Amino acid sequence: MKNFNDSIKYIYDYYGPEVETKKFYEELEELRQAVRNDDRENIKEEIADVYITTVHMMNKYNISEEEIQRLIEFKIGRQKHRMLTEKIEKLKGKLTDKNKLKLRVYIENLKNNK
Repeated sequence: MKNFNDSIKYIYDYYGPEVETKKFYEELEELRQAVRNDDRENIKEEIADVYITTVHMMNKYNISEEEIQRLIEFKIGRQKHRMLTEKIEKLKGKLTDKNKLKLRVYIENLKNNK
């Protein structure tokens, strides 16, 4: 992606932050329309445009790929935790007291091994 990002930065530098910020909002709206129309080919094209303009926003606000990667990993982990919590809550009503205790111990062990 390095070569892509260099080219994307070149485009951003050429047109400037004001034009590219406006373009970012336009591309988001075009993606919304493509999704609303359930048009797979157009969705792919608009995702590419949104990706490009997202990199422009990263350049504008001096946000690194590493910062984004860390946030993605954090958000995925948080969502997986929420999903596990939801599953556990659904199961709790179906468990015997003995199994509830085992589950509590298991969860505590998971928390301690983070």
